[in-house]
Amino acid sequence: MPAFESTSPAVEVQKAQEDHCPPVISRADVCRTLKRINTRKAPGPDGIPGRALKSPHASRRPSIVPVPKKTKILSLNDYRPVALTSTIMKCFERLVKLFITSSIPDSLDPLQFAYRPNRSTEDAIALTLHTALSHLDQRDTYVRMLFIDYSSAFNTIVPSKLVTKLRDLGLNSALCDWILNFLTGRPQAVRMGSTTSSTLTLNTGAPQGCVLSPLLYSLFTHDCVATHSSNTIMI
Repeated sequence: MPAFESTSPAVEVQKAQEDHCPPVISRADVCRTLKRINTRKAPGPDGIPGRALKSPHASRRPSIVPVPKKTKILSLNDYRPVALTSTIMKCFERLVKLFITSSIPDSLDPLQFAYRPNRSTEDAIALTLHTALSHLDQRDTYVRMLFIDYSSAFNTIVPSKLVTKLRDLGLNSALCDWILNFLTGRPQAVRMGSTTSSTLTLNTGAPQGCVLSPLLYSLFTHDCVATHSSNTIMI
C-alpha cells in the first residue's frame, strides 16, 4: 500500500488562516460576469431582466411619463415630466444619497429650505416674516421682497458645474465622477399609454422623479447667498 505523509503543523496553520479569509472578487471579475448575461433568457422570480444588469444604460434609462399639473390641459407646460427609473437604480441612488449626505459639511447655507430634511415651505415663510417684521420695528425702515419661481428647476442643473461645486465641498473624486456619468449621456423616452417615443440622449439637468435629483439641485444652489448684509436670500 502507498505511504501517505502527514501534513506538517505549519501547513495546517496556513490552511486554517486561508479558510478564515473571505474570497476577493475584483471589479474586472464582476464586469466580465455581467457581460456574459444572456439578455434573451427570461427573468427570474425577481422579474429583473438581464439587460438591466448587463447594460448600465438600461438600468438608468428612465421612461418619461407626462403627469398633468392642472385639470384642464392647454399646453405642454401643463404637464410635469416624471421619470420612472428601474428599482435597481432607485436602490443604488438611495445608497449614494446616504453617502453624499454623510460627506457634505454642516456649514451649508442655513437659509436654504428646498429639498432639505426637516425643513418646509412653512419654515421659510415664518422666517421671512420674522426677518421682515423685526426690521420694520426700527424707525424709518422699509422692506422690499422679490419672489422668483424657477420653471423646470431640475433642468437648470449643469452637470460640469455641479461636480465642481461637489468637489469644493470635499466629496470623493470617484463619487463626483459617478454623478457626472449619471447626469450625462442619459437615454430617455416619453411614454404615454402603450406608445413610446424615440430615444433622446441628454447631457444636462437631472430627471424629475429620481431619488438623487432634489439633493443634487439643493447642492447646485447652495452657494446662492447674499453678498450684502442688508439682503437676505431664502431658497
